[in-house]
Amino acid sequence: MNDVRTGNGAVRRTTRGARTRERLIDAAAELVAREPSATIGLDRIARAAGVAKSSVLWHFGSKEQLYLAVAERWFSSFQHSITAELGSGRELRDVLPGLLDAYAAFLDRHPEANVVLFSLLFGAPKDSDLRPRIAEMYREFRHGIRAHTRSGEKPVSETDASLIIALLDGVFIQGFIDPQRSDHHTAFDRIKELLASQDTAPGGTP
Repeated sequence: MNDVRTGNGAVRRTTRGARTRERLIDAAAELVAREPSATIGLDRIARAAGVAKSSVLWHFGSKEQLYLAVAERWFSSFQHSITAELGSGRELRDVLPGLLDAYAAFLDRHPEANVVLFSLLFGAPKDSDLRPRIAEMYREFRHGIRAHTRSGEKPVSETDASLIIALLDGVFIQGFIDPQRSDHHTAFDRIKELLASQDTAPGGTP
């Protein structure tokens, strides 16, 4: 009986610890969405999460490691939403419209996600672990695009994969800068129109 009770207690502690960890990530993400990450101290994050400051250090070791967890959560969610549309071995031009729709849906569900990601990226000190980790996330995303799509008989090139990601990021940034004049749904619909016009242009590949 003692072993059983100890086991159940361990499970409860593990579950409680996981919930605390998620609350801290939620609190940090919400704060970073509103102001520069460098201005936010551990005390504020802990208060926003409703836990002791020591919990932050227990679960993450440092504020930077907490921010890494925030970046990894959003990027993982973003990448999953996008790569689910890629299929396997499909032609890039056939995949791109669905990829744009998936990204638009992601932005609708999580409008703060890229704000948090870019805030962490550009606000991180030069010697921070955040920059190389986010760079690694982008490399993984490019690899995912290349692994699942092709251009003609060849895999999509590294350059083309980078340009696709730049297109997604660029549309988001324009909407963030001037939301009254730049809407991501309108932008992506126009891009799909341009793609369709290339397919039907005289001399184009049907």
